[in-house]
Amino acid sequence: MLLGKGANIEATDPDGNTALFAAVLGGQVNALAELLKAGANPNVAGREGITPLIAASVRGLSDIVDQLTKAGAALNAVDGRGVNALHAASATGQLEIVRLLLEAGADRNCLTADGLTASRVAEAAGHQEVVDLLAQN
Repeated sequence: MLLGKGANIEATDPDGNTALFAAVLGGQVNALAELLKAGANPNVAGREGITPLIAASVRGLSDIVDQLTKAGAALNAVDGRGVNALHAASATGQLEIVRLLLEAGADRNCLTADGLTASRVAEAAGHQEVVDLLAQN
């Protein structure tokens, strides 16, 4: 890897994504682990303020969400639309991701820029299982 040769771990591509963000987008669990081990910041947002955790959550990448939360990813960080990882996972019906985020300490009462909780987002998208899970905890 280029990291051993002094490459900047936080360098971005033309789209504004770091290597860590690219690993998330590609679902590359091993590359993500190596980047985190080398000190990559799990909170560097890409375009439109989307964090690696939000990107992984909306895609249902549970192994990656687990790694990011354990590496200190900001659970309640919001993108440019005021949406955090829990909102994104709830909107897309990612039940396992919602469970992981809640276990990691995500704030279920955090509001989107439109004033919606994750439960309201899930309800509006027709994901009753997610609404039920959010109500349990």
